[in-house]
Amino acid sequence: MESVSDQFARQTHHGAWMAPRGESGLASIIIPTFNREKLLDETLASAIAQTYRPIEIIVVDDGSTDNTPSVVDRWGQSCGGHSDIAIRYFHQSNWGVGSARNRGLIESRGEFIQFLDSDDILHPRKLEIHIGLLQRYPGSGYILGHMTRLEGLNGWPPISVERAKLTDAADFYCSPLVLTMVGVYRRATCHAAGPWSEDISLGEDEEYGLRALLSISKLVYLPENLCAFRDHAGPRLTDVQKVRRGLDHAVHAYRRMAMVAASLGRMDDPRLVTPLAQRMTGVIVSAMEIGCPDLANEAIQACRKLPVKFSRRLRLAIYQMLNSLPPGMFPKIWSVWLKIRRSLLGKTKRAA
Repeated sequence: MESVSDQFARQTHHGAWMAPRGESGLASIIIPTFNREKLLDETLASAIAQTYRPIEIIVVDDGSTDNTPSVVDRWGQSCGGHSDIAIRYFHQSNWGVGSARNRGLIESRGEFIQFLDSDDILHPRKLEIHIGLLQRYPGSGYILGHMTRLEGLNGWPPISVERAKLTDAADFYCSPLVLTMVGVYRRATCHAAGPWSEDISLGEDEEYGLRALLSISKLVYLPENLCAFRDHAGPRLTDVQKVRRGLDHAVHAYRRMAMVAASLGRMDDPRLVTPLAQRMTGVIVSAMEIGCPDLANEAIQACRKLPVKFSRRLRLAIYQMLNSLPPGMFPKIWSVWLKIRRSLLGKTKRAA
């Protein structure tokens, strides 16, 4: 019979999966990148500035054609004399961010896993604080924090570790807080969750995060900003074709989340079903706004398969009706509805 590890290996471009055990105390920071030499420089600086040791920084170059190798090599040389930090570089064909993160997991040797995109940065004490809390709560499989926008960050504010609490992982099923870099995973959690999906590029962090949380019972929640993302002029989902592709990936991600939850018998938990239905509803509205009725219908049908309440089913019926209108009608109706809604909310607030 095929082992679980072999099944996971078949889901990656690499035909391999991560080792179940890592080096005690070692933290692996996994950085996928593609043509971001300028942004990567600051990202690597924040990784190297971590007060926690020992760490290994794994950069997976997803087919870059710029000077990414030189950037990594320069930082590698600057850290060459330190035994408690290593920078490891791997190059692969342009298979996408999911494949790059999987390569990082396969090559990793750490007990703890920190994912970090090449346009984000970490608070210098992020690993120190997060890993310290994982060690304080040995029954936890993950620690979840917050992030902030780099452009508005004028120095990191003080951190109150006392705000941390041990809670049910189910409290954060499908939570928008569970994003790529905000937490630290135990290696066992990543191993049990399986590989990142390599065929989706929007919603992949939510899909992976749900699988990770479904594999554990407890996590630590610390509502403090210990990482930052930035706005930049890099690739964005701006034109209709790219938006449609992104929404299509999101539908697949949410359907996959529902399938995984159903296979584990978790679809009776409203903490999972309600936010998942909300995600799907968001895709429905976005698809109708950009004039993609077929995609909206796909999302409607996927949402109907969830054990949602009657009020949600009524809304889906209304969306189905609106989706059958002539092209261009829904955005106008939706705009009018939003104005009415804002007006009603304004009157309610004034009355209060």
